[in-house]
Amino acid sequence: MKTVGKEIHVKKLSLAKKIIYGSGDFAQNLGSNALIAAFFMMYCTNVVGIGAGVVGTLLLLGRIWDMINDTWVGAWSDKTNTRFGHYRPWMLIGNIPLFAITILLFWAHPEWGTTQKIIYVYVLYFAWAFAYTCVGIPYTAMTAVMSQDAGDRGALGAFRMAGCQLAQVAVGAVFLSAVARFGGGNDARGYLMATIMVAIPSIIILFICTAVSKEVVPQPKDQESIPIFKGIKLAFQNKQYICVLIGMFLGGFVTLGRMSIQSYYFLVVQKNVGALSVYLIVTGLTAVAGSVLSPYVTNLLKSKPLTIRIFALGAAVVTLIQFFGRFDGGALFWFGGSAYNFCYFMLLSQIFGATPDCAELGFLKSGSRLDGFYGAFASFWHKAGIALGSALAGWVLAWTHYDAGAAVQPHSVILGLNFMMFIFPIITSLFMAFVFLFYKIDYKRSEEILIEIRDKYGESVIAD
Repeated sequence: MKTVGKEIHVKKLSLAKKIIYGSGDFAQNLGSNALIAAFFMMYCTNVVGIGAGVVGTLLLLGRIWDMINDTWVGAWSDKTNTRFGHYRPWMLIGNIPLFAITILLFWAHPEWGTTQKIIYVYVLYFAWAFAYTCVGIPYTAMTAVMSQDAGDRGALGAFRMAGCQLAQVAVGAVFLSAVARFGGGNDARGYLMATIMVAIPSIIILFICTAVSKEVVPQPKDQESIPIFKGIKLAFQNKQYICVLIGMFLGGFVTLGRMSIQSYYFLVVQKNVGALSVYLIVTGLTAVAGSVLSPYVTNLLKSKPLTIRIFALGAAVVTLIQFFGRFDGGALFWFGGSAYNFCYFMLLSQIFGATPDCAELGFLKSGSRLDGFYGAFASFWHKAGIALGSALAGWVLAWTHYDAGAAVQPHSVILGLNFMMFIFPIITSLFMAFVFLFYKIDYKRSEEILIEIRDKYGESVIAD
């Protein structure tokens, strides 16, 4: 770091370090999170032999537990103080347990009694949610402590989103074929071996990510320990951070609401469920493209909120275009869906990258660095949006009288599916653009915050 008059020149991260950091999200999703999101319910009902209602309750309770332990781990990691940093030790220690528990979750025992199966799955799922938090929340906090440059932080958020999307594409493309190959007709064995296949490289990739990603932003030496509820109070006093929290909630809300309904849309409206897998791969790749290009666009505009507003409006426009091709599944439909994912992950990457900027502003106002807590609390609201979006999809199907056994669905179902696929994302995107009219931390303001921090607390709190 160099300070010249009223300017601060922060050392920027190399492209290689940004990519390696993003590989951490790729690893977490390839060997664990994306795997469970895509296949765990089907595995439980079709292989383990547990009822869908029991699994649905587990997923709901597990999501609530996940949201609760986010704030705990965020606060605990802020208090962790080792020569390796505050957050990297959590990633290092949590690595193997996370993937080991994932493997155990996909180790079926179909010969057990129903009660034994339920206890086994419930205990391991709650353990998995905690292990995932112990890795994921400190990993998120790293965006705040690897660099104090606003552009770098946006790029770190973008590359992690790209890694997440690449993992989802990879899992969707290879996992079930690996189950069939390894199982040879025995799905219990197939799921176990396929999970081991993706878990082993994930462990290695996450170790490399942890080793290369360094914490360079110093923690104030005399900082007092902040209780969780005081941290929440400080967070809500940060008006800029409230915009980010709303954005995180809306991002999870619309993404899972739309994703949860897509298979029903292809089945009922377009009557071509076979096209879904191709659609998921294509839109997944455009999401990766949006994430990767996001920091370059933001650097050109020198403003995260401007990027978010432009691409939120873009998402609304291309969804309207997709609406006109909703029945035939032609060029308009495919263009709109691909462009929507490009726009949404362009803006979502910058919302993730805005969290550490808000943490920096919070440090200026309060004198306490709460990078882990800020990341955790943002994750809490993102997961709340995910939970509500998933629930909304189910409620819409129930309200419109969807009948899984019916050859022809009521017209109300088609209206409900069109609402979730098109009207819901348009409304949410427009609201997202409106919210970020009130978010003012662009590149210029970010540099001003660092100057004010230096002037108030001294050079020792600015990264070398």
